[in-house]
Amino acid sequence: MGQASKVFGKHITYSVSPFQQKLFVNYFKNAIPHLRRGVKDNFLCSVPYFAALYITVNWANETYHNEMKDHWY
Repeated sequence: MGQASKVFGKHITYSVSPFQQKLFVNYFKNAIPHLRRGVKDNFLCSVPYFAALYITVNWANETYHNEMKDHWY
């Protein structure tokens, strides 16, 4: 790792220079499997919220358009 290491009690900590680190290592390669696993794990918990959101937005749009038909001059 880095060349700077410090010993505090029984813990050894290492620090790496920002210039030695790689930004987003394997991020795009692992993003799709992580996203798929997250959706699969939380699917049953999130479906009721999205269904309620869809029903509410659909009702609001329908009500808005029906009121606009009544006020047409």
